[in-house]
Amino acid sequence: LHSFPTRRSSDLELAKKEEEIDARNDLTQEEKDAAKKEAQDKAKEATDAINAQPDTVDTPEEAKAAQQVVDAAKDKGVADVKAVNPEAAKKPAAKQAIDDALKAKEEAIDARTDLSDKEKAAAKLAAKNLADAAKKVIDNATTDAEVDAAQTTGTDNIATVNPVAKEA
Repeated sequence: LHSFPTRRSSDLELAKKEEEIDARNDLTQEEKDAAKKEAQDKAKEATDAINAQPDTVDTPEEAKAAQQVVDAAKDKGVADVKAVNPEAAKKPAAKQAIDDALKAKEEAIDARTDLSDKEKAAAKLAAKNLADAAKKVIDNATTDAEVDAAQTTGTDNIATVNPVAKEA
């Protein structure tokens, strides 16, 4: 039985998947860690199935059967590891909160009858610039806590846009 190269192929696939996950900027560190653990668990399942096969057997039939189990475990392990594709949830949710805050602020500005069109446009631009800045900070955040802080700061900053009517 040749289980060493078989074991190695799932290890190589795991290493490749971990690099791929680490390279994703849309994931927070916590999301990356969870995805890597999932991939490691899938690889371990394959390795455990491979290791469960006997090192020596008495007949060619037993050897063939054991090799089939090993090959199937290897193929399944490689496929399972490749299939790990974490969905970015934290950053998109934070950006949606920023978009929601911006939309609410724009609607509030539009509803004000004491502001001129020019004042409304200037206030909405200020709110949009704050939203864009918050989204940049979210994109650059690496942890859930950093994303939460950027979201809170961004929505708070957007809320502070409160134009004073001068041209009434």
